[in-house]
Amino acid sequence: MLYGVYNIDHLISTIRLGYQIGDDPWFGLAVTEKGLGAFENFVHSRYQLYLHVYSYKTVVGFKSLLEQAITELLSNDVFKKAFNDALSDISLFTTLTDATLWEGFKGVIMRKDYKNIFDRFHRIYKKYQAKYKNPDSNQICCMWSTKNPPDEIYECSQISDIEKEFKICLSELDVYELYDMKLDEATEYIIKKIGNR
Repeated sequence: MLYGVYNIDHLISTIRLGYQIGDDPWFGLAVTEKGLGAFENFVHSRYQLYLHVYSYKTVVGFKSLLEQAITELLSNDVFKKAFNDALSDISLFTTLTDATLWEGFKGVIMRKDYKNIFDRFHRIYKKYQAKYKNPDSNQICCMWSTKNPPDEIYECSQISDIEKEFKICLSELDVYELYDMKLDEATEYIIKKIGNR
């Protein structure tokens, strides 16, 4: 079934400037009596579009996801600056395409994988925090990647130091360097990077 179909040529040909003089003066667009049917079709077609297309649950869901993705992308200071520069300079604006946003989305997705990796470190730290005081990040990385027993973790720094070190390490990584790697390969690569710091 076709939604949103109406005869725009007929509708436009029946639009006139209208006015009313008197107690309640009015001036604006009006439709001739002959065009009332075309106008009704226009209103009904818009209603059908909103009912069956714009407000359809899948469309609403994807629109919400897209809004969240764009919000998250614009929370990245580097991308936000590039985006604002492109909006303020016409020569840069021509480079702002769907591909630009798509590459940004891929970067956000990769960063989410990094966050998952950090969460795994964080859980290991919490698990052994009561037993061992201040495990250092390299020992945690080593134990986590090689599945060594917890006895091998002994001295350590605060979780905030581990998080800070991890974020510094991530900021030094090129997002697209890991793009083709599987999550486990990327994890090992990141662990080595942290270990070499």
